Amino acid sequence: MTELFGTKIWQFDLLQHVKQGELDKLAHRVIANLQDEQIRKSNQGRSLRTKDNFLDGSLDKDPVGLQTINCYKTALVDYDYTAVKMKFSYWGIATYSGGYNMRHLHPDSLLSGVLYLSAPTGSGRLRLVDPRVAKKMETQVGRNQESQSHKDWMITPKDGLLVVFPSWLEHEVEVHRS
Repeated sequence: MTELFGTKIWQFDLLQHVKQGELDKLAHRVIANLQDEQIRKSNQGRSLRTKDNFLDGSLDKDPVGLQTINCYKTALVDYDYTAVKMKFSYWGIATYSGGYNMRHLHPDSLLSGVLYLSAPTGSGRLRLVDPRVAKKMETQVGRNQESQSHKDWMITPKDGLLVVFPSWLEHEVEVHRS
């Protein structure tokens, strides 16, 4: 059997490399840098974002940032690219009860990711949307609805989870319910 058009998704547990306290410290920096409620991109409802690249100085000066860079380098090589020069664009989002992130993608990028600094009970799951448009036209007669090959991929958040995926892959986050 040959698998055609496979999409690689990487999941890293940053808590294997940094302490929870470092995640908490970065979460506090996100909260301190949240912008006005009127500043929206894909975040909706009670979901606020920071400006892009909100950390002072270089990303590699922060222990969580440095580990995130290392994970991206691993994904990049596994994705058959050479890590010659990497440019990161990042922001933080704090989502409260009723907040969510609508479906979107990131054009002009190679890899995107979601890092959960804190994922309390009720946090919305990350949905990675099946990119095969023609799949929607396939018959459902006899389909095993439980098979992952017929569903969007759902990822349950947890503290320290970093999910990296190709930037062309549409994704969204369910409504936060806590």
